[in-house]
Amino acid sequence: MPILPLVMAGNPSSTGSRWPLAQLLRLGQDLITLPTCPCCGGAATDRHRPCGDCLKRWAWPEALLHGSEPMRFWAVGLYQQSWRSQLLACRQNPLPGVLHCAAEHLLTGLCWEGNPPVLMPIPGWKRRGNPLPEAFSLSLSQCSGWPQVQWLKKQPRPGQHHLGASGRRRNLQDAFRLLAVAQGQQGRLVLLVDDILTTGSTALAAAAPLEAANIPVAGLLCLARTPPKHARVPRVG
Repeated sequence: MPILPLVMAGNPSSTGSRWPLAQLLRLGQDLITLPTCPCCGGAATDRHRPCGDCLKRWAWPEALLHGSEPMRFWAVGLYQQSWRSQLLACRQNPLPGVLHCAAEHLLTGLCWEGNPPVLMPIPGWKRRGNPLPEAFSLSLSQCSGWPQVQWLKKQPRPGQHHLGASGRRRNLQDAFRLLAVAQGQQGRLVLLVDDILTTGSTALAAAAPLEAANIPVAGLLCLARTPPKHARVPRVG
């Protein structure tokens, strides 16, 4: 798997800064009106970030969750307690404010060098499936300016919530089919986008046809990482 030129960010460099004009407009908006939390509507110091109460309730780590197994990934928080409940609610009714804040939080921990990647939400196959991967990818695209594409189609497969890691891998073998790739995009690095990272079987299966077609997959951006079964879940609040 290729190494993505994304690093954990301190102060973004000139090559790693996002959109200066958008930042200036955002600053001007904050000077004109009192900011409110886009998630709960309460008082906040930044209209584009959750308030302290929301951050405390969701227990997002200050340092962005990231790792290299089963593939390189970056996650907003752990899939537990209030953040888990929030995401389950968003599956029924995606809340743009929450997803936008999650995208800002994840992107604040990253900067990039060279050409920006493209974002590809991992598709589902149900007609009324989980809307979060596509909705979160859209929020990431709006916050970063990175283009969003869809070059994959998922073939029907049985549900796998009851399966372990090996069962999920077998269930998802050859589950994704490559669609047409837009001209001029073939050499772009791809960042897959999903809601929850558990065993990584879905992300690996989605990456397989892309890499077979020499389309480099650089990693996965997700809303939450399932904590290891042996990890002790801390209580919040």
